[in-house]
Amino acid sequence: MTLGAPVKDKNGEYYDDWYSMIDALNLYKWAFTNFEMATVVNKDEQITEVKVEMGESATHVILTPESDYTALMPKSVKESGVQKVFKAYESVQAPVKKGDILGVMDVKFKGETITTMNLVANNNVARSDVEYYIEKAKDEFDKPWFKVSAVGIVVLLICFIVTRTIENSKRRKLASKEKRRFESYAKRR
Repeated sequence: MTLGAPVKDKNGEYYDDWYSMIDALNLYKWAFTNFEMATVVNKDEQITEVKVEMGESATHVILTPESDYTALMPKSVKESGVQKVFKAYESVQAPVKKGDILGVMDVKFKGETITTMNLVANNNVARSDVEYYIEKAKDEFDKPWFKVSAVGIVVLLICFIVTRTIENSKRRKLASKEKRRFESYAKRR
């Protein structure tokens, strides 16, 4: 604003004061009086948590900002004047590594987004092998080829049982017939 301010009057004589410098000095005083560099987001701040499925040591992981964020802000603004709007996964599957990006956060001041930051996992969560293999087995049981195979095995088992029952019935009849024949033979002698 102060650039190009006149240094000479209408007669071509230089002013005693450089008004552009005075204006610049006043602007600097106003800026340093009313503004400051403020940490708007701290990377250690816990924003939200996300559910972890099949986690060995935890059921949730805490999300924190990926880094600090510092901005030139009015001194009159309190932390409550800054809005932090985040979007994160509802749940994730283990393993989760510290630093994995699981969401984003918009930092807003007076309704305007001043930055968008990644939200990262604050700690590691190992996968529970038992839960993992149980889930894999459930997935396999739901597949059509498994259901068809299971029905086929049941049908074959029923056929086997019916066949064995019929054979045993025939053997018993044959054994009973042989017993009677033997008894009649034994009586004749």
